Amino acid sequence: MMKFILGGTPSEWQKAYFFLWMVSLLFWPLALFMSGFMLDYPIQSPLDETCREWMHFIIVCYPGLVFLSLAFGFRLSQWLKNPIPYILLPAMIVIAFCVFYHIDEGEKSRLKPSNETTSVSIKFNEHLISKSCERIIIPSIRQ
Repeated sequence: MMKFILGGTPSEWQKAYFFLWMVSLLFWPLALFMSGFMLDYPIQSPLDETCREWMHFIIVCYPGLVFLSLAFGFRLSQWLKNPIPYILLPAMIVIAFCVFYHIDEGEKSRLKPSNETTSVSIKFNEHLISKSCERIIIPSIRQ
C-alpha cells in the first residue's frame, strides 16, 4: 500500500516517517468530533470566521491532505534528490492549522472586553437583581 500511495519504493527512514503520519490518522476521528466543540463559540469578526472555516477544512480533509502531501513530497524529493520536501509538505498541514489557531486566539483576545468592564457589568447586574428581589419580597412581608 505504501508503494501505491507514494508512487515508488521509499527508504527505511521514509517508511518510518510514513508510519508516523499514519499513526496520526488514528486520532483523526477524535479531532473531528472535538472540532464541533472547539469551533462552537460565537463569530466575533470576519477574520475569526475565516480562521475558523480554514481550521475546520483542515480537520475534515486531514486524511486526504496527509496522503496527498506524502505522495507529492515523496515524488518531489525523488525529483530534486533532496529529502526536505518529503519532510516539510506533510508538516505544513499541522503548521497551517497552528497558524490559523493562533490568529483566531489573538483575534478573540483582542475583541474580548477588559476586566473592568466585566466587573462593572456584574456589579450592576447584581444591583438590579437585588432591587427587583426587594420589590417582590418586601411587599409580601408587609402584608
